[in-house]
Amino acid sequence: MDLGAGTFEEIWFRGILLYALVRILKNHKYGILLALIIIAVVFGSVHLLNSGVSTKELMLNALSAGAGGLLLGSVYLKSKNLVLPMFLYFIQDFSLAFFKPTFINQTTFTVTILQVVLYLIAALILIRNIEPQKWLDSEVI
Repeated sequence: MDLGAGTFEEIWFRGILLYALVRILKNHKYGILLALIIIAVVFGSVHLLNSGVSTKELMLNALSAGAGGLLLGSVYLKSKNLVLPMFLYFIQDFSLAFFKPTFINQTTFTVTILQVVLYLIAALILIRNIEPQKWLDSEVI
């Protein structure tokens, strides 16, 4: 649980990279969704660099991080503010410090898949009706 790492990741992945991709894809019909997916895949992939865990745990972590990145990006786009995704990232890390399973089993796999599905549904609900150009023209913090 590191407040600095989460803050840095939100600034880098959402505040800089996602914002830049939305600008690049602003004229594409699915620009917002494409930008979110690209950044989520990159964010999840970065979590493959974690060490000291089993391959299965590493893959589940990357999948969860990617879906979480999609949700955090959606929160950023909807709120037009990085503070809320930073706060949510901190809450997630804080809760994992206390409730992280000590071993990977079928329950952990099932919970991770459920988490990913819920994150995806929430992200799609949040981004509906967001138009890239209007979002870019508004005040984004």
